[in-house]
Amino acid sequence: EAPCGDFVTHLCCHQCAICQEYRELRERSNGFSISNLSLPAVTAPQIQTMEPGSASK
Repeated sequence: EAPCGDFVTHLCCHQCAICQEYRELRERSNGFSISNLSLPAVTAPQIQTMEPGSASK
């Protein structure tokens, strides 16, 4: 267990807290990495333009 609680770590030393969170996430991930994900392909929407005279009256 940590020598002090999470609140005290965050309050006194932010860098220590970030390191502690990183270690905990790494230990809990069990080899899982973002490269293992199969993300869907996302395409950008078509460019829309406004032309003069096309507004409804």
